[in-house]
Amino acid sequence: AESLHDLLTDSGFRRSQNIAYRPACDGCDACISARVPVERFEFNRRLLVMCGFSFGLSGLSAALSAFMLADRCRSMGVPVLLINRSSPLESVSTITGENRKGGEVIARFLLAGGHKRIAHIAGLEYTSTSRDREAGFIEGLREGGAKVFARAVGEYSVQHAVIAVRSLLDRAKRPDAIFVANDYMALPVMQTIRNEYGLRVPEDVSIVGFDGIRDTSYAGIGLTSYSQPVAGFVAGVMSLIDSLIEDPGAQTARLEVAGDLIVRSSARLPRKGLIEKDGDRIWQPDR
Repeated sequence: AESLHDLLTDSGFRRSQNIAYRPACDGCDACISARVPVERFEFNRRLLVMCGFSFGLSGLSAALSAFMLADRCRSMGVPVLLINRSSPLESVSTITGENRKGGEVIARFLLAGGHKRIAHIAGLEYTSTSRDREAGFIEGLREGGAKVFARAVGEYSVQHAVIAVRSLLDRAKRPDAIFVANDYMALPVMQTIRNEYGLRVPEDVSIVGFDGIRDTSYAGIGLTSYSQPVAGFVAGVMSLIDSLIEDPGAQTARLEVAGDLIVRSSARLPRKGLIEKDGDRIWQPDR
């Protein structure tokens, strides 16, 4: 199994008739089947699972519809589990990666590597993943006496990521490092830097992504990225699903899956903090 959807399916997740769930669409591994108005959603399941808030809508309306649906489900006694999304609603359970911590670690890593002009390409600004990663990144820079040199928005898409990196590199003074909010954007960002601008990665510009997807480890790519271990997500999801189905009235849970900053060849290296772990080279700021 190579994705969250594959592992969940292998675990019997999708086969359960008690769960409202739909597999991959629009760039997320799994999402709720809710391409209908919120008021028409049929509450005929014992558990609602949402991943990525993909509702056939766009922008803020999608996020608001998701919260409306989750809140309505809870009001009718249907437990709600959000995957890879945090929520201000106390009535839902969530499982996320270390989005805020990961952003902070990346900032400290780039500062330790001697970078002075550190930029950021954000994802979809209404999503909790993008907000939390950026918030941690800003905090990590602040603690190191620095601030974001420049910022652009890639909207978690290849097209917008390319436009975003062009806007950063067309400046009179270019960044010497860019934290890209996910790997899906970071890969075309690296390609654009090399092919359109003739710049070297990491000698001219360091790039760090987020998620640790499989493609980042391929030869010739070598993207440094903060990981979100799929196996950890699956274990947490299955545990929460079991507990929520067994006791729908149980107290909601907030689970966070630990990750690591996996260091490859796309960023200049700090002098210390690098260790080997499970066959990967990772960076830990306190070492």
